[in-house]
Amino acid sequence: MCMFLVINASSIQILPMTLIAIRGSAGSANPAEIVLPTLITTAFNTLVAIVAAKIMERRY
Repeated sequence: MCMFLVINASSIQILPMTLIAIRGSAGSANPAEIVLPTLITTAFNTLVAIVAAKIMERRY
């Protein structure tokens, strides 16, 4: 149950639509260029959260 909460809290963001819309309305030449960096960053964040949860699981 704790792992489920960790994965939900870290939330992999596949398409950051709000940020793309903000960048589009601000006049960005390519507002969707942030999709790949966002996906990589959030996937790494989830991996770190899972590793931290596993370490805490063994400790407590």
